Amino acid sequence: MRLRCKSSAVPPILESQATRWELQGLQGIEMPSRFTLSWHGTLHAERGGGGSHVKGQLEMSISLALPPVLDLVPKDILRAMIESVLKRFLQNMKHKADASLVSDFEKYRREQLMKHGRASQHPEPVPELDGDS
Repeated sequence: MRLRCKSSAVPPILESQATRWELQGLQGIEMPSRFTLSWHGTLHAERGGGGSHVKGQLEMSISLALPPVLDLVPKDILRAMIESVLKRFLQNMKHKADASLVSDFEKYRREQLMKHGRASQHPEPVPELDGDS
């Protein structure tokens, strides 16, 4: 993943882009020979309403060539199957990304508090995630 911080923006924006990836948790599922996945996303902090929130946006593109044997499956059934698989895949991906963001932010916050000698103070609560992805 490539990360870039646009610190000149107000508030600063963190951009992410897929560079290399590996799909996990697909045991027993044979992937199509031509499968591509790409994404571009942004994150930024937003204050208001008595707290901080992390807002984000993610654009994802998936392309694949299905095996010829699936031409025998009616198009509406095939579409429903693919949409179901993609929906579960995206929900799982969002859940893992949300958990990772919170964990990474907590680690960063602890490091900053230690760096500035404020480890004994009570830090602010972790911002809530509010992604538009």
